[in-house]
Amino acid sequence: MSDIFISYAQADRVAALATQKALLAGGATAFLAENSVEPGSAWASEVERQIRGAGLVLVLASREASRSAWVQHEVGIAVGARRKIIPVVWDMPPSGLPGVLAGYQALDLAGRTEDQAQRELHLICKRIHADKVLAFAAIGGLVCLLAKFG
Repeated sequence: MSDIFISYAQADRVAALATQKALLAGGATAFLAENSVEPGSAWASEVERQIRGAGLVLVLASREASRSAWVQHEVGIAVGARRKIIPVVWDMPPSGLPGVLAGYQALDLAGRTEDQAQRELHLICKRIHADKVLAFAAIGGLVCLLAKFG
């Protein structure tokens, strides 16, 4: 499973590819359906499986994505699976987010340069890495306790 599932409208394909590239460069694993679904896979069920398994769902919440039934479907799966969701906006204010996305703190990239946007995405990667380190430390502690008392 990937650290991050990227939800996007087809109209935002270039932004989605750039986002995946930045996240990968930041050390996170990022699922982008166009690049990540293997040929012959049942596309819709693989997307749902990936959303449910991801630690974070990054929604490229442009105006186009806000009108996309498929993006809204993916958001619904993420909400139902209790995934962490970060809407990313750049061509509209966060107050314009539709439906349940309006209840999530957005990452507002309006007016930011590409370098600034990449830095924001790398910060997300750092938080994911820190969470993984804490999880591994907790598992290590549990293993030590089990070895001591088991």
